[in-house]
This record gives sequence, C-alpha cells and structure tokens, in this order.
Amino acid sequence: MIVKMTQKFQNKMELQRNNLETRIEKMQEKFNKDLEEIKKTLSLKNNPITEIKSTLEGTNSRITEAEDRISEVEDIMVEINEAEK
Repeated sequence: MIVKMTQKFQNKMELQRNNLETRIEKMQEKFNKDLEEIKKTLSLKNNPITEIKSTLEGTNSRITEAEDRISEVEDIMVEINEAEK
C-alpha cells in the first residue's frame, strides 16, 4: 500500500515536473520571439538616427571646408591690400 502510494506520488511529481518544463520552454520561446521583435524595432528606429547623424557629419564637413576657403580668400585679400599700400 505504501509502495503504491509512493509510486503514485512519484508519477504525479514526474507529470508536474514535465508540465513545468514544457511551460518553461514555451515561455522561453515567447521571450526569445519578443526579444527579436524588440531588436528589430530598435534597429528600424536607429536607422533614421544613423542617417541623420551621417548627414549632419557631412554638413559639418562642408561647413569646415567653406570656412577654410573663406580664410584663404581673406588672407589673399589682406596680402593684396598690404601690397597696394
């Protein structure tokens, strides 16, 4: 009788353990899917930010080039003005 009860208890515990393992696996799969969706969403949001950053860097580079050219022209104008005096 006690052996039978112990076996029933062991079987019941085994079923519960299997059930828990299955539930954990399903939860893990759902978590992984959700995580992938979040990564995709972040990736889509980061693309425009990267594009804007790249555009701003290009604009800054052109501004720096223009400032350098203006400085060169100003230096030439100063040289011409000094030569005329």
